[in-house]
Amino acid sequence: MRKIWFVLFATFAFISCEGPVGPQGPEGDPAGLWEEDSFVVSPGEWATAKGAVPGTASFYYFHQRDWPAMDEFAVERGIVAGYVEDFNGAYTALPYVFHDTDTYDFTVTTSLSFYKGGFEIQVTNSDFAPVPPQRDMVFRVIIFK
Repeated sequence: MRKIWFVLFATFAFISCEGPVGPQGPEGDPAGLWEEDSFVVSPGEWATAKGAVPGTASFYYFHQRDWPAMDEFAVERGIVAGYVEDFNGAYTALPYVFHDTDTYDFTVTTSLSFYKGGFEIQVTNSDFAPVPPQRDMVFRVIIFK
């Protein structure tokens, strides 16, 4: 039994030895792993697809933004997250589903699509009604690379 303890102690002693400490490396950029785009979309800035017919599944409102940070690496391997400021001033992750029974009596879904070079925010009414958002909407899109 003593031999086993001696072998374990000797092994542990040799493994836990440290050599000399090397030079300090350069300080990293704490914000180098992510990018953020915050913006406001006003009611007049929403578009619809050409030929989209209200009341059909092809009808929704969208707002496109070019963003060079949305490169091939971000699209293929990064994490892209979108948020919208809700009616209480808190940010809610996209897709955001809001049941607007006070004004229109339908559900509004706000979502995010992204592609190399930019992204698109979409707003779809549950019955595909031709009612664009009626207020300024604040968005935040973040890329984690």
